[in-house]
This record gives sequence, C-alpha cells and structure tokens, in this order.
Amino acid sequence: MTFVRLSEYECVALAADVKTIAGTVIGAHCLEYDTGEEWYFDGTAWREIDRVVVQIEHKQVHNGRMWDISGLFISIANDAVADLVLEVGSDELYIDFSEASSGAGYAAIYEGPTVTAETGTAAFVKNSNRTTGDSGAITALKNPTITGLGTQLIEWFSAGGTGGNSDGGTAGRESGMLLKINTKYLFRLTNKKGNAADISWLIHAYEHF
Repeated sequence: MTFVRLSEYECVALAADVKTIAGTVIGAHCLEYDTGEEWYFDGTAWREIDRVVVQIEHKQVHNGRMWDISGLFISIANDAVADLVLEVGSDELYIDFSEASSGAGYAAIYEGPTVTAETGTAAFVKNSNRTTGDSGAITALKNPTITGLGTQLIEWFSAGGTGGNSDGGTAGRESGMLLKINTKYLFRLTNKKGNAADISWLIHAYEHF
C-alpha cells in the first residue's frame, strides 16, 4: 500500500490495506482514495468513521432552530388584503413559503415595510421540534397597521378561479430565501376572487449558519 503522511495528523492511503501505526498520533485522520472510507487513530488502532448525512433543514429541526409561521384569514373581502408581517431578529433566517386561497389573488413580498402600530393579531410561531420551547428571535403579526410597503421583492398571480368558478389554489417557493437580520418582511395576498375568500400563509424558517 502507498501510505502518504501529509502531517502528523493527516494522511492518505491509496489502497484499502492495513495502515501504519508507527509514529501516528492519537486523532490522526486517514482517507482511503479507492474506497472513500475515512479512518481515525485512537492510539492503539485505526477505526473507521461512520458518517450520517442529513439535510440542513433536518439538522436544524433537531437543533430546535426551525419554526413554522402561519396565519389563517377568514372571509377576506374582494380586493382586500391578507397581510402577514414577519420580523427577523438578530439571526439570519432562511425561509420557504406558500400561500393558499379559495379563489384567485395577487401575491407579493416586501422588505422593510413601515408598521406604524403593533396592531393586528399574533400569527402562530411554533418551533418544529416539539421537545423545545417556542421562544426565538421571530415575531409575526396578521394585518397590522401598514403605511409603507417597503421594497418589493417578488410578485405572482395566485390562480384559484373567480366567482362561481372558484376552486381554490396554492403557490409558493421551495428554493428558499435568505432574510436580513433586524428587518421586517410583508407577505401580502390581495383577494381577486370576486367575493369573500379564505386565505392562508405558511412559512418555514430556520436559522442560517
């Protein structure tokens, strides 16, 4: 076997064979190029490293750093809006989101809206790890008083039909968006059904690292 020592802590092995022990320090790491296996030296023998690969989202759920943010809006009049304002604290948040409506609507997201009063109703902000408390640097309000929309980031048409042809629809973004710290974000859906509609917003957020 070709055994190349990169340093006292690092080496590479070019064949899956017995690795040298002489002169190897505790904690040394070795990668076998032909098998892709990783090994470490515990002072007496080489031990294979077992790695478990999970998605970042899965890891953050277990860490208690993912939240479900949701708001349900009942009987929103035609041309009226369903607003959900998310306020990011001192940690960057990575989000994906979706909305649903019983009819057609215009949807948009704004950064830095002017919220003149902390009115409205608190939206649900719940930790996705139910063995962990719900506290976090996130607050969310439904239909607070807004006097300035801020910077528009995205807009789309939410298909769902109008009038008697309404059958509902849903839309969202799964690829994610990284939000700035200490910043408010407005999620707005304007009802274009032609009569009253039920609307909901659902946001998954986890701390970016």
